Amino acid sequence: MYKTVVFVLLLVAIALGTNNNNNNQGSNWRLLNTNGVGPGIRDAVGITSFDDEVYIFGGINESLDPQNFRANIFYNDIYKFHIPSKRWTKINANPDPVHGFPTKRAFCLSGRNGRDFIIGFGINYTSDFSVISTFNDMWAYNTQSNRWRRLRPNNDIDGPVNRGQPAGEVYNGKAYIFGGVDAGFSSLGDFWIFDFATNEWTQQTPSVLPSRRHGTDYTLDRDAGRFWMYAGERLTITETGLSAEFAGPDAHWYLDLETDTWVPINAVVTIPNRSSGNGLAVVAGKMFLYGGDIGGGTERPNFITLQNNGNETWTYNTNTNAWNQLCPQNRPPNLKRARMIAVGSTIYMFGGFAFDSSVCSPITFNTDVWAYTVTGCEGGPSCQSING
Repeated sequence: MYKTVVFVLLLVAIALGTNNNNNNQGSNWRLLNTNGVGPGIRDAVGITSFDDEVYIFGGINESLDPQNFRANIFYNDIYKFHIPSKRWTKINANPDPVHGFPTKRAFCLSGRNGRDFIIGFGINYTSDFSVISTFNDMWAYNTQSNRWRRLRPNNDIDGPVNRGQPAGEVYNGKAYIFGGVDAGFSSLGDFWIFDFATNEWTQQTPSVLPSRRHGTDYTLDRDAGRFWMYAGERLTITETGLSAEFAGPDAHWYLDLETDTWVPINAVVTIPNRSSGNGLAVVAGKMFLYGGDIGGGTERPNFITLQNNGNETWTYNTNTNAWNQLCPQNRPPNLKRARMIAVGSTIYMFGGFAFDSSVCSPITFNTDVWAYTVTGCEGGPSCQSING
């Protein structure tokens, strides 16, 4: 009996020691078993969180396959995801008494100010791109009154021009917006701040700015007061058509929200090029990236644009100024245009689509919710430690 007890205690000690020495192994992607009726097929949504609830606005169910051509479906509805119960609820919001509801759109600015879910700008377009509508309006949905209200800046006419796919967030009573693409599909590179207290836009013209771009991946680190931005594309109208290029060597920046200063990041260990559509979130001062378009790809007759979506998980450590690829055992599909948001030490990922060039119908839309709880020093097992 004594030997049996000692043996069991020894096994427990070994197990605990193994867990302590390999605490990164606890980080993994998990497919959540949700309940309620969720938002269904859509990507490029607006997103924010209040306490233990995530709110999602709008988005697009896009026609991407010319062989199965249909109309794009844009949304202007709101869904709430309650994290403890993993339950979806569709919000039946009350309209602004004068202006009604925001126009259906995707790729918008989103964030929170007090108990307001702020959304603004964005884009809506037909499947063949013959009609493109961009916006520069700002709206607030109040989670307590359950009502939309249209925000009307004092200098609305002199504010930012209409645009979709900007980098934009809300922090400490101000909305920040950079870049995007206009209705002519030309990429923009201007930087604006909206002050909710004064109800005015102010264009910022610092000596150092990121290059113009749209489709930039961005996230907010509230604790550090930093707005992170990574990757993106540039579109230029030429005589022969539309020219697209990756944002280039200046892909990675952050905005110091206390000084409104842009700071370029030249990481000592870089990440392979990502053009757009990555999910970004910050946990404990580290930025996490998932999926997105790696660049390149093979042209297919049944798909509108080249795609080379990835399913890699990367983290950027501000202390070491280096990217590190993580290798969790489980991972979502190779999603593009999914949105990630951190609540506590867990990252939640919504929407997006996966692309598989090996099958005839290459598009799979993600209607699941994925979660990644960050444990360990780097947030997960490193690919270098596993493969090296």
